[in-house]
Amino acid sequence: MTSRVAASLVLGILIGIGPFTIGCPLPAGGAERRSAVERALAPMTFAAVAAAARSAVVTLRVPGSSDVTELPVDDWVNENDEELGADSPDFGKIFVLEQRTLGTAIIVHPSGIALTTARVVRLAPAVEAVTLDGRRLQTTVVGLDDRSDIAVLRLGDGTARFPYLPLADSDHVRVGDWVIAVGAPYGLEGSVTAGIISATARSGDPSGLGALLQTDAEISGGYAGGPLVNMDGDVVGLTTGGNEGIGFAIPANTVKKIYIALLERGRVRRGWLGIAVQPLTPDLALAFGTRDARGLLIADVAPHGPAALAGMRPGDVVRELDGQRLERRIELDRMLDDLTPGRSVTVELWQREREARVVVTLGEEPDERAASSVWVRARQLLGVDVQSITADMGVIVGRVEPGGPGAKSGLRRGDVIRELNHQPVRSVDDFEAALKTVRVGVHLPILLQRGPASLYVLFTMVPE
Repeated sequence: MTSRVAASLVLGILIGIGPFTIGCPLPAGGAERRSAVERALAPMTFAAVAAAARSAVVTLRVPGSSDVTELPVDDWVNENDEELGADSPDFGKIFVLEQRTLGTAIIVHPSGIALTTARVVRLAPAVEAVTLDGRRLQTTVVGLDDRSDIAVLRLGDGTARFPYLPLADSDHVRVGDWVIAVGAPYGLEGSVTAGIISATARSGDPSGLGALLQTDAEISGGYAGGPLVNMDGDVVGLTTGGNEGIGFAIPANTVKKIYIALLERGRVRRGWLGIAVQPLTPDLALAFGTRDARGLLIADVAPHGPAALAGMRPGDVVRELDGQRLERRIELDRMLDDLTPGRSVTVELWQREREARVVVTLGEEPDERAASSVWVRARQLLGVDVQSITADMGVIVGRVEPGGPGAKSGLRRGDVIRELNHQPVRSVDDFEAALKTVRVGVHLPILLQRGPASLYVLFTMVPE
């Protein structure tokens, strides 16, 4: 036995992983075998875990994208010109690699079941998985869930066996645990970064990020949909993105729940009240005659929906759901995510200047994509919410997602979209037709009406 092999085996024993075959998941339960002192030590190398993780990761591309690595870039300006060396021949190669890459996926079952983010799948009409050694795999979207940003893929024809990584129990993840991320930044497949868990779920966080794992492992473009892996070789989270030393991942336990539902039914069934709510400010509380500013103000009620059938109406204030106090909309959303359609819940209200209690039988949350595919596609591609003005007066920009493609292009709340990709927008149908022409990496102009002024902004939809 050579000294190098012997050292590797000793290291494997010290960190509790033991010998294993590259490409196979590491043995479960390694964390229990490590002492508290050993856990506190930084690993001497991440090579064993990285090798197993890289073998189970695939890169997602647009089907048929070329492997050619030369492309004129005279008209393309990258914000990282200096770092990438825009004057060198390799600059064009990096550009092509980035343009053909949509994101990453992690194989979690030997039959070829892989997970990625829904946003990555939405970037193109179809996706193709490519292994680290260059094999192109037939890829089928089993289902996706926009709310959780999770998509399930099936690779191959079901006869092949694949290396995979199991999903961990993310409730056992601790701040300070070592993790690695695997992705394809700039299209450079199989790239690995390492760091620690910076934060776990934060209760009461109103941003939505509080439900995610936070890490200082580099997670930038090309890592979206890839795994966050612990030192036992288990997936603790599904990476969603990050910047400048702050990365986020969907916890594995959340992923499991959505993954099972999509695999079994192709969709996720959630409880639905049929109300739109907004924060109750002190001024609104005074105007509606409530005793304090606790709760959520109902701004709209779906006709014939569960809340409407129970007697709820706009202007009511929802204070509690099944005994749990509500202060933020995200708290209501998270509760409904865990409730099944058909279940009866008790809602505590401030209704018509008095306290009230109603029992509501939850419906099933409508499929937003089926009900309003135009607006969902606008949110996915442009990073904005839009609404029609009239049937023939075009669309107006509502919420603009901070840091999204629309915000980076200069879109503002209240802008009226008059033209998209050289196509006039006079109606919702015009807007939908123009959206269908939006493709990854293509620059397209948007003509806006902003107050009395008209102006063009340039939009580019890039891979996550």
